Amino acid sequence: MDGAPPLSVQIAETKAATVALFRRDGASLRQMQEAWPAFFAQIDQAARRPILAGAGSVLIRQTDAVLGAVAVSGGLPQQDDECAEAGLAVLTS
Repeated sequence: MDGAPPLSVQIAETKAATVALFRRDGASLRQMQEAWPAFFAQIDQAARRPILAGAGSVLIRQTDAVLGAVAVSGGLPQQDDECAEAGLAVLTS
C-alpha cells in the first residue's frame, strides 16, 4: 500500500506464521492474548520464532485442514482485516 511503513512486510509475514501455527484467525488470537497476556509475552521463546497476534490475519482452510494464512499490515486494524478477508475471498473463490 502506498505510504505503508517498510516494516509492514515483516509484520504481515509474522502475523501469517502466527495464525498458521496456532490454527486460529487473528481475531481469536487477539482474544486469547487479552485473556493470557503472560503466556503471549513468553510464547515466542518456546516457539523460537516471533509471535504476533494482530488484525488482518486469517487462515486458508480446506474443509478441516489448514493450508496456510493470509495476513496484511500497514493500515488501521479494520482496514487490515478487510484486506485480509478480501485476499482470502480471492483465493477461495
